[in-house]
Amino acid sequence: MRRRDLLLAAMAPAPDLQLKPIAARHTAIAERDTRAGIWGRIGGSPAEHLSAAVLHDQLQSILPQVKLEEFAFEAHRALDWSLQVDGAPLRTAMPAPFEARFPDGGRTAKIVHIAPDGDWSSAKDKWAFVSSSATSSTAFNIVRENLLYQKAVAAQAAGLIFALPTPKSSRWRSVVPVDKPYAVKDERYPGGLRPIPCFAIDSIDGALAAGAATATASITYSRPSKLTGRNVVGYLPGSSDHATGIMCHIDSFFTGAIDNASGIAAMVGVAESLARLPRGARRTAFYFLGLSAHHDEAAGMRDWVARDRGRFARVRHLVLLEHVDAIDSEEGRTAGWPMPLNNQRTAYLGSEGWPEVRALLPNLVRESGVMTVDPKMQDSCIADLFVTCGQVKSFCLMNAPPYYHTDHDTIDRISESGIRNAATFHNLLLAKLGLAQF
Repeated sequence: MRRRDLLLAAMAPAPDLQLKPIAARHTAIAERDTRAGIWGRIGGSPAEHLSAAVLHDQLQSILPQVKLEEFAFEAHRALDWSLQVDGAPLRTAMPAPFEARFPDGGRTAKIVHIAPDGDWSSAKDKWAFVSSSATSSTAFNIVRENLLYQKAVAAQAAGLIFALPTPKSSRWRSVVPVDKPYAVKDERYPGGLRPIPCFAIDSIDGALAAGAATATASITYSRPSKLTGRNVVGYLPGSSDHATGIMCHIDSFFTGAIDNASGIAAMVGVAESLARLPRGARRTAFYFLGLSAHHDEAAGMRDWVARDRGRFARVRHLVLLEHVDAIDSEEGRTAGWPMPLNNQRTAYLGSEGWPEVRALLPNLVRESGVMTVDPKMQDSCIADLFVTCGQVKSFCLMNAPPYYHTDHDTIDRISESGIRNAATFHNLLLAKLGLAQF
């Protein structure tokens, strides 16, 4: 075996550590909670608590120190809702955004079609209906990118409905943001109370809405809104007092295979590889963070940072493992999704940038097998890293395939080889940055 191959083998998780079954444990937890509404490993739910306990056990077999850290947070949980057009129910309607609360009770009004750049004055007292044209991801849609919810509010619309460009060969339920990333606190609407309702629907329901005259919707919410999150915190000492955080989030919408059981499994793989090294080969200590309530304004990350400022002060680098693998499909090719999906990743290098990582990435993604082209790179933060943006060097190589945040994010969408490649990539990055010597 060539020296390069020997090095890559040393950086890979142990051959007998299978990573996809680790991810499958977490997707199976979500599959047991298949309610008609928003389901999965939702922040603070029994399913998320169980997923935290499972990750705790998975890391405890590898690391010398692992604990659960509980915290309280507030969130809005829609229990039941309906959306009908001309009396016909739209079965894929999902309220969005997740962390906000729309008005209780029913609302009936005429539907008006709105072009995103058109005249919104016609939406007054009506349901504004918009079709989204983006095909890369449910997270990046025309409503969010053009701040159409704010336009609907300003126009005094009765509500907003937007149809995603999902394949017409199947039904899709999606939980998607309409204006901000989930990890950014929204100060625009105090207490998360939004003035008008908003629903996302799939393209089949979109065709029904496009031909309808009126819409009727209602939403009811659970009370109280205080919930308990549980972060999983593992620790691996190194040869210096400085520390590096390796992070993933454990909550999900729906089954949540790519988002984020894939990241959970990859983090376990990285932990196993680093734990096999002698302490002196770890040039920094490592925290391994399984974060709760990522979709609730990054409540878990906020608690971990605030809980022990001395602990956080030791951290020099944060690496987020999120959406680490995505399998191509014939359905996606038919829908015109860009292929291969794993080549559509973006590298987020923190608000100040990370020049060393930027220089390393083209070779590292190819050497590890996670990509065959250079990743897109942005000097910006993403997801939970927004909480520490500008405070600590941070990095995330993120995939955002069209099926994440949807009920199609199932275990068959990720692979053993893809997750292992992601773990190897991150170990290779740590080695090149001088944080670990394999």
